[in-house]
Amino acid sequence: MPGITKVGLLVALPDERRTLTNARIKSGRFSHLNENTMVCLSGVGPENASAAAISLIEQGCDALVSWGCAAALRPEFRPGDLLIPEQLLSVSGDSLNTDTVWRTSIVERLENGPKIHPDSITESSSLVTSAYEKKRLAARTKAAALDMESTAIVGTAIRHKVPAIVIRAIADTADMDLPKPVSLSLDDKGNVRLPLLIAGLIWNPSSIPGIARLARAFRCATKTLEYTARELHYDFSPALRPE
Repeated sequence: MPGITKVGLLVALPDERRTLTNARIKSGRFSHLNENTMVCLSGVGPENASAAAISLIEQGCDALVSWGCAAALRPEFRPGDLLIPEQLLSVSGDSLNTDTVWRTSIVERLENGPKIHPDSITESSSLVTSAYEKKRLAARTKAAALDMESTAIVGTAIRHKVPAIVIRAIADTADMDLPKPVSLSLDDKGNVRLPLLIAGLIWNPSSIPGIARLARAFRCATKTLEYTARELHYDFSPALRPE
């Protein structure tokens, strides 16, 4: 992959962005992580992810990383498990491959860390809130996990002839339902609207244990991402540079 000079990392949520940088980034905007790496806060969903990927390419990024959390579809995956998949699955059932050479080099650089899973991630065009929905997706796709952005990012990269990889940590497990106050309080960018969350908790206090479990799981995922970024020295491009 000669000639690659700048990597663009795409994250959907502010909490995922904080695993890379404390710089405040507005949705759809970007910041420089270092000399050859940019971070873009895309917002949630495939449309936002695709638009952000195009924006980074227009800014000179010639390699893309989908970075953040994913939801497990199989019971063996636990919060904090790290996926660097070989393949992505679209809603329509199409498969897209991540860049083999780049992916392999990243995995080799992380060989002293936790186990890395190469299993596929499937796309979801909307928020999946129940264990029942996850079970159905697992049976239909045979994927290990799901997220809403990675397939769109990789697909955009392929169309623009730039390499792309996916680095995702498991947050919620296959048996975990998203507590209703959380799902109802999310805006279209994936941010929690605190007044709605508080109101939901007042009306549905039995959801508090589920929210606490989700928070612990999400923290496990972000710790894995923080560790991964540190192990890579916040530099995703050395393996891409020509000798």
